[in-house]
Amino acid sequence: MVGVAQLVESRIVIPVVAGSIPVTHPIFIIKKPPGSHLAAFLLPAIYPPSKPKSSPPHMTLHSNPRPEQRKSTEGVISSRLDAHSGDTTPANRDPEVMSNRGLQNTLGTSPASLRKYLTVTLLLMGGLTAPLALAGEQLTVYTYHDKPPYFSHKSGSEINYKQHEHNTPGVGTQHHEKELYGAFIELINHQQDDWHLELVHLPRKRLNLLLKAKRLEGAVIGVNSSWFNDANKQRYLWSSEFMHDMDVVVVSEGNVIPYLHPEDLAGKTLALQRGFYFWGITEQAKAGKIEVLETTSDRQNLKLVTLGRVSATIMSDLTLKFFQDHKQIGNKLVALPEPHDRFTRHLMFTQHSAQAYTQLADTIELISKSPAWRAQLASYR
Repeated sequence: MVGVAQLVESRIVIPVVAGSIPVTHPIFIIKKPPGSHLAAFLLPAIYPPSKPKSSPPHMTLHSNPRPEQRKSTEGVISSRLDAHSGDTTPANRDPEVMSNRGLQNTLGTSPASLRKYLTVTLLLMGGLTAPLALAGEQLTVYTYHDKPPYFSHKSGSEINYKQHEHNTPGVGTQHHEKELYGAFIELINHQQDDWHLELVHLPRKRLNLLLKAKRLEGAVIGVNSSWFNDANKQRYLWSSEFMHDMDVVVVSEGNVIPYLHPEDLAGKTLALQRGFYFWGITEQAKAGKIEVLETTSDRQNLKLVTLGRVSATIMSDLTLKFFQDHKQIGNKLVALPEPHDRFTRHLMFTQHSAQAYTQLADTIELISKSPAWRAQLASYR
């Protein structure tokens, strides 16, 4: 033992010049204790390469095993959030698995020279200049919200994102070109090393089919338990809320509807996204009290309202604000004063991903409450 870190001997296979035979050299990996920062500094051993054996197996430099559930403190999370910037997607720095056959040093160098060669190689790999960044286990996070500023799988030219600038007292100027869900996933990846989360779009109807068949592995971001018939939160595993949000009823300027409750829309025709649940509206549509024209996007819904083909549509307040700020809709569309619904957004984990939920729940909660995330949310409003 060295301090609280354990030295574990392993071997690394180093590629050499073309036509020569690869060589191996013993190294040490410093294994971090659970909950600490990664520290995997590769140190050349002080003895020369081992002699070859007959039919030796392939050898791999293994990364640290995943520790037990991280017990982070809010202070640690906050400090890492303050230091967060840029792309934090971990790079895979593990050396490739190479053959170990015919081991011998054909470079004609001494053990000391070989150690210098290894040191330079590892410096280039980043192994001695910074803690080794590991991707951790992969977890797919799905979203069916294909709408700005939350997420879009469209090309940048179709969405036409622009850089925003927002001043928050005590925080400084916030710049972002990132979609909201992507920014939150990036923070989760930055704050812990056990899991690497990847954000993927999945249409709601396809999502429903996979959930019904209990075939979905991973999590769904930006959702509420009432939308998945899980008000008691027994069917799925739910994180703490990471934002408060609301939906609004959007109408044309000359067709304002007196509205205080979803029942006030009885007899109207609404343009709504296919497969989505809308409180008080979905129930009336099933009962035949409201006619719904299903579409694939909020942009289509706004166009139908503008053309007068429907009475209204319902969408997130942030989405409407995005279209207005970017002048992607006319100025004759307005939101009714009374919001359609107020709710919180969470990450929903399936039972297949219970382990990921257990290890990520505390991190998600701490990020959600952090001043850095609150400031970033404010930049979208």
